[in-house]
Amino acid sequence: MNRRVRSLHRRLLDASPLGILVHHKGIVHYANDALAEITGIPKEELIGRNAASLVAPEDNARVTQRVARRMRGEVAPPEYEVVVRRPDGTRRNVELQLSSIDGDVLVLVRDVTGRAALRIRRFSLSHLGVSVHLLRTEAEVEVGLRVGLGGAELIGVLLQPDGDGLAVRFVEGYEPDRAAVERALGRSLTVQRTGWTPLFHEAWGWGEAFSDDGYAELAAVAGVPAGALAAEDATMVEALRAVVTRVDGWAGGPALLLLAGRWLREDDVPVARLLSAQVSAALDNVRDLARARRRERELEAVSTLARAMLAEARGGSVPLLRAACEVVAAMMGAREVSAWVLRRGESLRRAAAWPSAEVSPVARVRLATAPWVLDLLEQGEVTALGDTRSSPKASAFWREEADARSLWFIPFEGQGGVRGAMVVGDTPGRRLRDDEVALARAVASVVRVGLENAELHEEARRRLDALTAAQSRLVQRERLAALGELSAVMAHEVRNPLGVIFNSLGSLDRLLKPSGDAKLLLDIVREESDRLNRIVSDLLDFARPVNLAPRPMPVDRLLDEAWTAASTASSAAPIEVRREIEPGLPMIEADARLLRQALINVMVNAMQALPHGGSVTLRARAAELGHGQPAVDLEVEDSGAGLGNVDVSRVFEPFFTSKATGTGLGLAVVRRIIEEHGGTVALRPGAHGGAVFSARLPVRSGQVPYNSLATPPDGITVGGGI
Repeated sequence: MNRRVRSLHRRLLDASPLGILVHHKGIVHYANDALAEITGIPKEELIGRNAASLVAPEDNARVTQRVARRMRGEVAPPEYEVVVRRPDGTRRNVELQLSSIDGDVLVLVRDVTGRAALRIRRFSLSHLGVSVHLLRTEAEVEVGLRVGLGGAELIGVLLQPDGDGLAVRFVEGYEPDRAAVERALGRSLTVQRTGWTPLFHEAWGWGEAFSDDGYAELAAVAGVPAGALAAEDATMVEALRAVVTRVDGWAGGPALLLLAGRWLREDDVPVARLLSAQVSAALDNVRDLARARRRERELEAVSTLARAMLAEARGGSVPLLRAACEVVAAMMGAREVSAWVLRRGESLRRAAAWPSAEVSPVARVRLATAPWVLDLLEQGEVTALGDTRSSPKASAFWREEADARSLWFIPFEGQGGVRGAMVVGDTPGRRLRDDEVALARAVASVVRVGLENAELHEEARRRLDALTAAQSRLVQRERLAALGELSAVMAHEVRNPLGVIFNSLGSLDRLLKPSGDAKLLLDIVREESDRLNRIVSDLLDFARPVNLAPRPMPVDRLLDEAWTAASTASSAAPIEVRREIEPGLPMIEADARLLRQALINVMVNAMQALPHGGSVTLRARAAELGHGQPAVDLEVEDSGAGLGNVDVSRVFEPFFTSKATGTGLGLAVVRRIIEEHGGTVALRPGAHGGAVFSARLPVRSGQVPYNSLATPPDGITVGGGI
């Protein structure tokens, strides 16, 4: 009976699915078929072997130590996991369970290689979620995810809602399983769009979903029914399971990540959900890092701009404004940025733009005169002007009517109120982010400081120029005062003999009644005496101090009155006068008598250059003096023979003349009168011959435009002879 029981027990041990080994003092006395299959060594060869030789070297010492402890009756773990080396070089992960009876050790061996592989795959999936945190761009996160899914033996599909369906962003993963699925479906899994399935809806709502039929879900993605499977693919494809999780923060919005693999189980859903959360966090980190880098670059640009504006304030406002436009355009990626500088109640002072060098004159006029612009400046808030194709306010700032833009108005303030604005233009429909608005305001503040510095430099230059001019005038007046004293003495000493000469000539005419050569000689003495008297008069005029009595007066009337007076001294030759008066010119503050005298001198010179007739053009137009001060140009152009070899740089010097009978003081007096009015004079050759005299006179602030006369006053003929 005992023998029969022992035989039954042995057969039961031989049939056990678990590997069973019995050894005494380390030598194997019994091994069943399951153990032979696990170790890859025939059962007969196992008998008599050292049990420790079946274990991998790295586990051998640990196993031997624990067995010895149990044999001594000490406490030792009854179960542990080791690696078994097979003759073919492969390795099996096994779980050992030990028990000892009377010096013999019974070892139950369970093959857990599949469980170890599963653990490795789960670790790969977990490690993938950790590794994406080290990536620095969205593209790197996507590439890392796609590569990592293949390493975890998974097929991955990323989908994003698109209208009433789903857009397939990528299909990636374990190539053997993917190839088997595509063979079974008869088409590629790489498609552009797919539809919603119940599993996708569940994952979208709950954040996760599991299906034990991963093949059917992949077939739904491909848009084909799950058909019959070939024998070589059936085992592989039918074992696929699917987990779908939601990924927040993907480019363009939330997305769904479908994972399909043969090793997936429902208890792997938390691992997949953790992966999606880690990818979402990595994308958030990437965007935060990108924003931080962009913010750092923008702040550095603002800082650089501030340093440049402080260092280059002497260059004037326009270069600073253009640099600010370029910085804002780079920060916002805008197509165009304009900078406008205004003062309340005045026209536009300066404007610059990027990439254009200047803003069109049409836009300047619109901005300077539109009341709603002042309203926006008073509000001091960033304002969207709208689309240039539909918003009149936006189109007022845009130079190219056919090229649509969305525009934003960003005012900046200075001391004493709003100083101007920046206008940002980009593609229609774009909106400014809050950080972009904040940075634009920061740049506007820097611009304001830079403009204030530039204006301080300009004011310093203006005052220095004014001081230099005052010093020059003082020196000139001292010289003229000395010349005046000399001239007065000279006039007294010269005119007394001249009086005697004139009286004597008159007496000789009455007494002798000369004729012939005697009369000719007396006429020569009289003419030379007259010329000497004119020289004395001109010298007194030049040396006499100029005391202005300015009052507002229109420039066109001044020109017309001077021409009327000058024309009485013209020769008999017909002279045609032309008027080119720019409409809407402001009035100038001038001493009418002195300025008229200066213009008469110039016009008489012009008529003297036309001994055989010709034309004289009277011209007036808007201009600017230094530092942007508004001015008016007055020009007198003749059609004579031109300047010839005359040294133009010296024509306004005292006593310089190209005429045989001239004193050389006429144009010097003209220059004195113009410069006393704060203006400048110049003489240049005409475009088609002749000469052009030009006087540039400043316009005082607050002068209103004066409407020029529609027709010239009496005595002036436009396009006709006199």
